[in-house]
Amino acid sequence: AIFFGREAISLRMVALAAMAVLLVQPESLLSASFQMSFAAVTALVAFYEWARPHFRHISPPRVNLRRKILLYFVTLVATTVVAGLATGLVAYHHFGRIAHYGLFANILAVPITALWIMPMAVLSVVLMPFGLEILPLAAMSHGISIVTGIATEVASWPGAVTHHPQFPIGSFCLAISGGLFLCLIRSRARFFGVIIMGAAFATAPFVQRPDILIDQKGHLVAVRLADGMLGFSSTTRNRFATEKWLQNEGQSHAIPWIGSDTSDRDVNCDAVGCIYRNDGHRVAFIDHPAAAMEDCGYAQLVVFTNRRSQRCSLTESPTINLKDLRPNGAYAVYLQRDGPRLVATNDVRGSRPWTWPQYRRRSPTNRP
Repeated sequence: AIFFGREAISLRMVALAAMAVLLVQPESLLSASFQMSFAAVTALVAFYEWARPHFRHISPPRVNLRRKILLYFVTLVATTVVAGLATGLVAYHHFGRIAHYGLFANILAVPITALWIMPMAVLSVVLMPFGLEILPLAAMSHGISIVTGIATEVASWPGAVTHHPQFPIGSFCLAISGGLFLCLIRSRARFFGVIIMGAAFATAPFVQRPDILIDQKGHLVAVRLADGMLGFSSTTRNRFATEKWLQNEGQSHAIPWIGSDTSDRDVNCDAVGCIYRNDGHRVAFIDHPAAAMEDCGYAQLVVFTNRRSQRCSLTESPTINLKDLRPNGAYAVYLQRDGPRLVATNDVRGSRPWTWPQYRRRSPTNRP
């Protein structure tokens, strides 16, 4: 680009890089790494295209060293804020976490990376043909240790990271559209993108979250408690599903559902099963066949977690058992006024070439 007299760093170059990556790995479009990388680069290029005239005004060609150092840290702070806002949105959607002290970490880590780590990396490549790369690599290793130490220290500060419910996909797409509008439009109309992003955050709290989650084997169940948090039937089983559910909900740890009774939402258990009440809804989790006769006529939804794949044959209550879980995957249950709405993994994923043959769509008995 420099050889042909074009801008070396521009939004066109970012677009070409994104196209090159997507031609080789189109599935990377949905990955957090691709989204965070290109969100940061796009935001930074757009910001400095807009800010370049202002920086030229405050930084003429002849300027003293003190002012150059001050300008370096001003641009470092600006870069950190812009990149942090861009990547923070993606991290919020994928991980449900927001880091608050990235600015302080970058003020220390970026100069070390730029003035120590990267020069040593280049020098090691130059000296590699002569077998002398060990010296710059050792120095580079110490620099990396300092940077990781800074990251560890800042991450240990109180309130460094807060957990939030995962950003809904619809709101996330709307926010990304607003961000692209802000970055790509060159007129003053670009600031309309801020309104679009604000609308995305305003609509996010209105997305209904599942009241009940059931893992594929029926070993783990989570229910929505009165404070909005998830209570788990077990804090030791299926840790992978537990971590994913906690991440989606923005919870830092799993809490047992027993002992969390309230006036409108509670879980009562005995030797044969549990009853979950939620604003007039009743859901039964049956561990032993002896509870089926009573609970099938009492609950609006019956979940058989025992190995016997029973059904509620004498009532119209929808049921979920192992014969539903195995082919359909995990279930999310939304308790609505007209009855429970059941959403299985296969309802969202569909039949794909890479799914196991056993995943064939099956509907629970009397499914509404």
